Amino acid sequence: MIGFFGDIVEIRRGTVYVNGRALRPEPYLSPIADVSCCPGQSWTVPTGDLFVMGDNRTNSSDSRSSLGFIPIDKVVGRAFVIIWPPSRIHWVSTPKYSP
Repeated sequence: MIGFFGDIVEIRRGTVYVNGRALRPEPYLSPIADVSCCPGQSWTVPTGDLFVMGDNRTNSSDSRSSLGFIPIDKVVGRAFVIIWPPSRIHWVSTPKYSP
């Protein structure tokens, strides 16, 4: 998940910004920045929805394109472990969200 409802998501020169703050570092991404997407575009996440992006951003469907915003009531799970790359396998701590 990149953005929670009320957040403003932007992508500038391959860097994702949420509410004006860059999401960095993102070590799970390819070192080649995806600069082909969305110049000058921003998304305000509606109440009750999420903005999602995957780690294979140059070749995936996500909230920037065909998926659009995801209703939070459609989310049925939560990430609990990172398994790739194998050298960095670890448990993901449970974030604290406040709607």
